[in-house]
Amino acid sequence: FNKPNHWDGNLEVVGVTGVVHLGQIQSGLRGAMRIAQGGHIKINLRSEIPVQVDGEPWVAAPSEVVVLKSALK
Repeated sequence: FNKPNHWDGNLEVVGVTGVVHLGQIQSGLRGAMRIAQGGHIKINLRSEIPVQVDGEPWVAAPSEVVVLKSALK
């Protein structure tokens, strides 16, 4: 993975193991699990799964999620 940068045009996808891990990340004790980096990211969700995007959590249904940096504003 390249070092994250606000201006590199890449998106970062990271994962956590649960609420405790999320708290450890926020307090600086641990880092998130890096999953993907790029300008076009596709994620296939095969079952319901808790997700969080920009601080907004929800339970996502089985689906395909496509994120394009060109679509972000």
